[in-house]
Amino acid sequence: TDNTTATGMFSLSYSFPASPALGVWNAIVSYGFRFTQKTNITFELKEYVPPSFSARIMAPGVILPDTIVTVTVEAKYPYGRPIQGLVTCKFKTRNANTGQVWPYQRAESLTEELVNGNATFTLPSRGRWDQYLHSVYLGSRLVVEAEVLDKVTGERVTAEDDSAVYAHSPYRVSFRRTDPNFRPGAPKVVKVDVTYANGQPAALVPCTVKAEAGNGFNMPVDPDVAVTDARGRLAFAVSTEGQHTLIMAKVETLLPSEPGQQAVGQIFLSVFRSRSNAVLYLESADSGKVVKVGGIVSIRVRIYPPTFSPGYYIVTHNGQVKRFGELYRDVSSYHFARFSVTNDMSPSVRVLVYAFHEGHLLADSLVIEVEEACLEKAAITIETDFKSERPGANGSVKILGSPGTRVGILGINKQVSELASEGLLTSNKMFAKLKSHDMGCGPGGGSTIRDVLSNFGVIVISQQSPDVIHEDPRCRPLSRHPSFQRLKRSVESDTASTAFLDECCSLA
Repeated sequence: TDNTTATGMFSLSYSFPASPALGVWNAIVSYGFRFTQKTNITFELKEYVPPSFSARIMAPGVILPDTIVTVTVEAKYPYGRPIQGLVTCKFKTRNANTGQVWPYQRAESLTEELVNGNATFTLPSRGRWDQYLHSVYLGSRLVVEAEVLDKVTGERVTAEDDSAVYAHSPYRVSFRRTDPNFRPGAPKVVKVDVTYANGQPAALVPCTVKAEAGNGFNMPVDPDVAVTDARGRLAFAVSTEGQHTLIMAKVETLLPSEPGQQAVGQIFLSVFRSRSNAVLYLESADSGKVVKVGGIVSIRVRIYPPTFSPGYYIVTHNGQVKRFGELYRDVSSYHFARFSVTNDMSPSVRVLVYAFHEGHLLADSLVIEVEEACLEKAAITIETDFKSERPGANGSVKILGSPGTRVGILGINKQVSELASEGLLTSNKMFAKLKSHDMGCGPGGGSTIRDVLSNFGVIVISQQSPDVIHEDPRCRPLSRHPSFQRLKRSVESDTASTAFLDECCSLA
């Protein structure tokens, strides 16, 4: 297709033949240098007649040991009128790891009549057997399959739901945004995510925070009690000392519920290993908060022992260098990396800071989250004017927005939209796709200089550094994408010029 575009968006229309092959189709796009990178999307082509009504299952998000499981099925026409008929539900349990499915004993199949379009099912108690099965099913999901029969037309519609999770606590504690390494003597910021058992963020949940050194002694933390924000997140700082080699940080939810149902999370932090007696570490002022487009990021950099050699920073987004500059220093012993945030940095950027001490490379990195916004002014409103909703009637649709905003219009039957809305492109899906193209690994940092650079997705080539830094080009298990290949970028000295570096430059 034509690769010249002013918007960065490409489109290609494909007309299916009169008698196409039904089944799963695959669209593949090759792009990049010599078209070596590929992405694809699959879709199913089939003969399909949409049903005249829809069914929806409402189940609890989490099943605790003492939970009485109640499931509601709702069935209605697209215009809201309830269905009159019967609902038959089948209940199963699916193992989270193996996918193995077991029938729910004593309630494998239940039938109820719809009342105002709703039917409620309560799973029978199995006494002590429930407590045993709950421990066996821990982490698994309750699968509900519903079949609705419309008494008026005889039409049948099915629905399935697997949102209910067996758990000991309604919450989960995760440290996925925390680098499990620390620089001795530097404050260590630990970032925590608290979610419900179904993965949704848990806001306004109070938590207690503790930290212990490897010898079992308590360590100062700030704060020792915190409440999650609207995204279910909190952060706290641990004061480390030079003799620390291992730290255990513990976070526990603090809610008025059964003591055994509090969620507890632990993370073990290992000391950063350096071949020199110098260290460089970053202190982000945002503590994990999302940075607004148009805002300024200021990262404080501490280099010990102090050096008069220049330090540099690199800001990348999905493997592309967005900013590169030299650190500046104020009257204190701190250096600073400072840059403005633009819309092409959304939803996150990686920042690498590096310097040299007695010929050895010092480096540290972190991930900064940017608000999910394409263009600050890319907002539209839709106004409709239809005098009649009868078939064949005419009307108008008016779209208002900033000049230059690219708008796509999709007209779809409401009935089809309700039944197949999962295929629509949303902003959440778009930014999730952007995050999947991150060329780095994990939350930044690392246990050694090699790890720091490898997790960032970079190689530093310089005549100043005797370190030969090469790392396995696969993400470590800490990353969301363990098989991702990371882009290798070269930062060379002014006098270096070899065939290898020329090839690196040709590959950007």
